[in-house]
Amino acid sequence: MTKNADSNRYSKCYVAFLDLLGFRNTINKASCEDILNIFKEIKNPLIKLYRGENGKAVEVSGPEYLHCKVMSDSICFYIEADIENALLCLLSACAIFQAKLLKLTTPILVRGAIVLDDLYAKEDVTFGKGLSQAYELEEKSAKYPRIIFTKETFDLGVKGTQEQIQPRMNELVFCDSDEFYCVDYLPCLSDLEKNDQAEYCKKVHDHILHVLSTTTDSSIRDKYVYLKKYFYRTFRL
Repeated sequence: MTKNADSNRYSKCYVAFLDLLGFRNTINKASCEDILNIFKEIKNPLIKLYRGENGKAVEVSGPEYLHCKVMSDSICFYIEADIENALLCLLSACAIFQAKLLKLTTPILVRGAIVLDDLYAKEDVTFGKGLSQAYELEEKSAKYPRIIFTKETFDLGVKGTQEQIQPRMNELVFCDSDEFYCVDYLPCLSDLEKNDQAEYCKKVHDHILHVLSTTTDSSIRDKYVYLKKYFYRTFRL
């Protein structure tokens, strides 16, 4: 719920609209338990954030204000823009979310977009320019398994982040070839598997190669060719 939900007014929010690619096909093939595991990851992608200070881990404010709406095979994460570290929390949640879905037995890719605009959210009612614009940006411009946003959105998010952790914002994004900023989610694969990160990253790599060696659908191939290039920029096997 946004803080203005009881007053019939919009709240300015960072809104991420995410589409689970191929999820309908997953429902047709996967067990009920596998589908429930997916929704378990959707519910709680980010619990807490920490920063280092004098050799100690200090909790960062913001994650407790992050909200999630599930709409069939689409997910909306949102957080009010005046919350300290708002965009940092949203970017972190999106990165962890995609990394966790890649960690599933059958990896699921995400395509999405983030905008800063008006949103109303209360119980089952969610609407506003923030949601519609994020949906349109995802549908028309994301194209590949990536979560995109503009430099303007990023710069505004940096201004709303505690100064001592602003450098962390740059670690969560990269500027793609079409000048959209993107959530840099692949490094989170290592963060989730610290004890055996090389083996796990290899499993994701093998999945990418398997899809490209067995699939003829050009729309699927385009997505995995993009993911393969992104993977090789991130890891050296």
